[in-house]
Amino acid sequence: MKNSSVEAIATQCFAFILLFISSCLLAAHEKDNSRGVTEIHWPLNNISRVVTAGYPDSLGLFAFTNRKSATPSRVAGLHCINSSFLAFDVSDEFAFDIDESVELELLFDSQDKAVVNYAYDKNGIAEDVATLTAGRIGKNGLKKVVVQLERARFANRGMAGTDIALVARGSYFPGEKDEDSSFTLCGLKIKRTYSTQTSDKKGRLDLRFLDELNHSPTSVRLGIYDQSMRSILPSDNALSIEFYDDEVKNLKLNSGLEWEQYWPSPNRYVFYVDGQYRDELPVGNYLLIASKGPEYEIKKMKFSIESENTTELTIEMTRWINMPAGNWYSGDVHIHIGRDKTENISISRFMQAEDVHFGNILEMNNTENIHFRQYAWGDSGRYKESDYFLIPGVESPRTALRGHVLNLNIQNPLPIQNNYFLYHRFLEKYAVQGAISGYAHVGSEEFFASRGLALDVPFGLVDFVEILQSGSLRTEIWYDFLNLGYQVSPVAGSDFPYFDQPGAVRSYARIENGASANAWFDALAAGNTFVTTGPFLEFTIDGMEMGSKLERNVGNTVFMEAAAKMNPGYEDIKTLELVSCGKVIKSIDARNHQKTLSLKEELPINESTWLAIRANSAKHGIAHSAPNFVDAGDGRSWCRDKVAATIAKMRNSLNELGKASPELQHELEYWEIKELMTIHSNQLPVLRQRINAALKKYDELALKLKLLENNN
Repeated sequence: MKNSSVEAIATQCFAFILLFISSCLLAAHEKDNSRGVTEIHWPLNNISRVVTAGYPDSLGLFAFTNRKSATPSRVAGLHCINSSFLAFDVSDEFAFDIDESVELELLFDSQDKAVVNYAYDKNGIAEDVATLTAGRIGKNGLKKVVVQLERARFANRGMAGTDIALVARGSYFPGEKDEDSSFTLCGLKIKRTYSTQTSDKKGRLDLRFLDELNHSPTSVRLGIYDQSMRSILPSDNALSIEFYDDEVKNLKLNSGLEWEQYWPSPNRYVFYVDGQYRDELPVGNYLLIASKGPEYEIKKMKFSIESENTTELTIEMTRWINMPAGNWYSGDVHIHIGRDKTENISISRFMQAEDVHFGNILEMNNTENIHFRQYAWGDSGRYKESDYFLIPGVESPRTALRGHVLNLNIQNPLPIQNNYFLYHRFLEKYAVQGAISGYAHVGSEEFFASRGLALDVPFGLVDFVEILQSGSLRTEIWYDFLNLGYQVSPVAGSDFPYFDQPGAVRSYARIENGASANAWFDALAAGNTFVTTGPFLEFTIDGMEMGSKLERNVGNTVFMEAAAKMNPGYEDIKTLELVSCGKVIKSIDARNHQKTLSLKEELPINESTWLAIRANSAKHGIAHSAPNFVDAGDGRSWCRDKVAATIAKMRNSLNELGKASPELQHELEYWEIKELMTIHSNQLPVLRQRINAALKKYDELALKLKLLENNN
């Protein structure tokens, strides 16, 4: 072979390799469209884009129940769109980053019965959801609704860079099945007042943030607001955050939750910086708020910007408590961010700004697609910076028939198609990999996790349940399994970007001999853990930490010590409770702004039981420990008086699962799962066999209780 031919082949091979590598890199960055965002061709004056989505989430609005795809129609000769959700990007040439009242005129089909909620990108507040008025019905079969959008901003902070959102309330509120879940919109007009005040006088801002322990630069969450509580739009110095498929610099802290995360400003727009921030701002007075998770003090201060001068500020982030010094490390078990290797540093700094030491970054799939792809698995997919870790995992399988499963610390993801409804086959294989597995969204019943848990817990396949999410602590289903003697750990997951930013809820696990990922997962599975939105817990039984197993004879006593405290910059602790078999048996209320609540009790052991503590503040904090388990000679830490009724609940859940069929509209990505019904039908015989095997497990448990009672 001639040299020229060899060179030509080599050149072609090299080109192919380059193409292959670039294709892989492109795939890693490719938008996976997890929300099903679709642009609608609909020319409207002063609107650059109209979009809808399969799972909309924008400006405080979302659609989840009985969602309907956008379809065109004609009413009174006009082009109209029927949809559960529509969002509008106001043309930047017409209005961008303004601050004025704007008139919004909407034309609906007069036959519409749907109640429509709206939200828009507004100055001074991150979420301001309202309901449209009834409007005026004209002779042409159209209904006109006019609303004033006070302090409109239109800075492209909604879904996919939009500014205004509409949603049918029957879709916005889960469970409102009697309300129509779609509306028909036939026109939209925007009228400006052009009253926005602007100033050409500007000065410079130079901020530095240092950690008090080593005086080195540290990442923080930051909010900067002018005198009208208008948040600044972050400069290029701010971290870029992957929010679904959007690269954003602003995030909003959700409001209106049961335990709303604390932020000392009515404007809950924030951004993130990596130790330093520079910007050019209009002359005036500003409020600065900087935080770094609940272990650090929140910094709040005022500063001024003067024309053509630089305002320099160095802010030291100080701790009020150092949990790692006591071997307690925070983590979030449920974060979705698509990731390639080049993005590790920025994602890690995002986690460090929230002080999340163990960030579980999860791929997510359904029967036909994979979202939030990870670049590698096992050790190759981990990233470590100081004692902060990013660890890949998967949320899979996921169905609204029997719940969503989280698999943490996996070595390789498993193929899904052939076993999608047979969760046990995944859980068994992930356990062999050394992973820990559990159910997400437990207690909310968004996806009927109770059915999946009833099926999988008796076989020892469930290490944890996610009971703290979106500011809500949901314990009923978890308590049921504890009452049956199953030792399952509690965890907390933000489910970013679907609910909150990472660390809004968090799991703390106690590990010895320094931070390591494997040790943290071992502690989590062992129950040496508590979940929290802010309060910090201490809890021992006879000196043994959370998650311990104690064998005690009836008639013995145990000594319980518990304490709860919360960052004083957030809020005072309100109550501390001792829970046994799901009931509060001891409680203490705070008086005179106590910073710490303590309980010390000697408890008689009359039967097997489990004991845990929970604490809360008035508005911003809730926490729950993993239990300590007491076996008083039964061979398990159950609650005898609750076993029969709880087994009946499990039987009911399993019977429901055996009879139920998937409802596609209840699946999160309903638009992607065309084969789900066929897959379920094919796997149903094996699923029912597994249900029968679980029913036998509960029969054995009931028989054991009967034998113990007869012997007594």
